[in-house]
Amino acid sequence: MSEDIQGRFDEDIEFGRKYLKKYWKYIPFMIVGAIAAIIIALFVFLNYIQTSSIGGRGTWTFDQWSIDTMGSFIVRIVFWEFLFVIIPFGAGFGICFYLLWKKVMTEEERQEIKERDQKEKERRKRYKQWGTFGGGGGVIQFMLLIISLIIIWVDGNIYIPFGSLSYSYFIYVALWAAFWALIIFGIPLAVVGIIFLKKELEK
Repeated sequence: MSEDIQGRFDEDIEFGRKYLKKYWKYIPFMIVGAIAAIIIALFVFLNYIQTSSIGGRGTWTFDQWSIDTMGSFIVRIVFWEFLFVIIPFGAGFGICFYLLWKKVMTEEERQEIKERDQKEKERRKRYKQWGTFGGGGGVIQFMLLIISLIIIWVDGNIYIPFGSLSYSYFIYVALWAAFWALIIFGIPLAVVGIIFLKKELEK
């Protein structure tokens, strides 16, 4: 089992190195597009909170919500995100990947990727039968919880009842927690990733 995992890891590294060397110049455009999509999605989300009558423009507390208002709130946010983020950026990324797949990659490369994708699906089926091990998601959630509690404590709201704070306050806390987690852990990971990519391209 361990030999199979090691062999797959080595195969993945070699596969990634091969295509990274050839198509690395497209990666910055993908990163910029993804960052732009995230920024616009956050802007749409926060703007809706601050302007929507549902939620009192961010002032409602939890006891003022009902199933009806919560459902309407979620449906409208999803609609605006689809309209301004998912549809335009999804179409843009779709066109870019289509052009890369059809116009840039060779037939041999497309066939290799298809065969690799089929092998990966078969591996997933086997691992589902054997059982998988997880836990990474729980670590991330715990980390975000700790950062959120620190932010609430710094704000002086650690002893304030939930009903006295607006729902938007907790949303902002969650976003700030994600931001600080990205700063604390994301920047070092990005630096390591850049160094790794540079070394791989030099091989």
